[in-house]
Amino acid sequence: MSADKRMNAAEIAAETGMCKWTILDWAKAGKIPCVRISPRTIRFDKSKVLKALGLEDEVVVSN
Repeated sequence: MSADKRMNAAEIAAETGMCKWTILDWAKAGKIPCVRISPRTIRFDKSKVLKALGLEDEVVVSN
């Protein structure tokens, strides 16, 4: 894991401006990387998700 902490779907959604449910659907489909902690808990590495989405070079602004 990189220096970024593991984040939940709501935190990733806030960082990217996407819906939490889209993040979860894309993780389930394998479109973005995730770490499954338990059958109902998954976490995301922010830098890996941003890279998968092609946003690693952009500044993402959340409100």
